[in-house]
Amino acid sequence: GTSDTVTVFLNYTKALESFHRGTSENSQYVTNSQYSKLRSKMIKAIEDEIDTEFKDKLRGALSYAHHYEFGKRLMHCFEDIDNEIKGIIFTEHNVELLANHIKQSRNYYTHFGKKQEGVIDEGFDLYFTNILLKTVLFYWIAKELSFTDELLKGWLDEDYNLKDMLKRSLTLL
Repeated sequence: GTSDTVTVFLNYTKALESFHRGTSENSQYVTNSQYSKLRSKMIKAIEDEIDTEFKDKLRGALSYAHHYEFGKRLMHCFEDIDNEIKGIIFTEHNVELLANHIKQSRNYYTHFGKKQEGVIDEGFDLYFTNILLKTVLFYWIAKELSFTDELLKGWLDEDYNLKDMLKRSLTLL
């Protein structure tokens, strides 16, 4: 079965994705009205000879194709953090690489296909990644509640235990 650490990891990734979808004004490639016209053209282009069930599946897949995928949402959640706070959370590590590892891990632990290079190992690596994701989620919820970056930076800067665990979460890169 799935370990608690994996379940927590998947819950944090879902929470960040949902939070971004619900709060970000920048979460689609094109507007709904622009996409509506484009989607109609794509649906018309689907051949009539195709099996109805498959055609319905394609229509369903096209419903949200203009929305950002998980990896792009995660990058926004990481990159849009205040620079000083980003420095505390991520130190000097490559945020894009980290987001990619988290995306690959989310896909692996959701579908359990072939384990790709870059999947974060279950155990301590995933445990510390969960702490990082929890910190990022806390940041965005606090911002939504109108906490200032200055106040959040002070809290993070004084929490030496958290800072140590955040550094450990990045040793896997």
